[in-house]
Amino acid sequence: MSEFIDETEALQANIEGMQNLSDSLSKFNESFASWLYIMNMNALTVDWPQAPTDASFIMAKRRAEEDALNVMEALKTKKREAEAAAAAMAADRTTMTEATDAETTFAGNVTSAPSLKSVTAPKKKAGKAKMTTKEKKERSVSAHVQFYSIAS
Repeated sequence: MSEFIDETEALQANIEGMQNLSDSLSKFNESFASWLYIMNMNALTVDWPQAPTDASFIMAKRRAEEDALNVMEALKTKKREAEAAAAAMAADRTTMTEATDAETTFAGNVTSAPSLKSVTAPKKKAGKAKMTTKEKKERSVSAHVQFYSIAS
């Protein structure tokens, strides 16, 4: 009889455990169902476009044009700077404009040996200059502008 009572108590404990598990699952089920309902309502109320719209194409074209203008301005500025540097270099060079008698040397009855050309080592060709990050970016922007102008 004592064994029967022990087994009945074990059965009662197992049934209570199953009841607690059932309660936990029903709470989870209710919460999960609420979350799924909210996700469904969100999907119905919010528009999620999957493809680009006409406005995104217009915006991309405008950005490409702005980038092209910025690149052109940068190139013009660079050209002006190069011209200014060339003008400054030309101004720094001194040239002889007139010869005076004091600076002139006369030679008479002088024989000279034929001049020998000095033998120099052939000059090495300089390798291609590596592009800076800025130059690479400008080239990329220029390529995009050309691509969009062809595609348009």
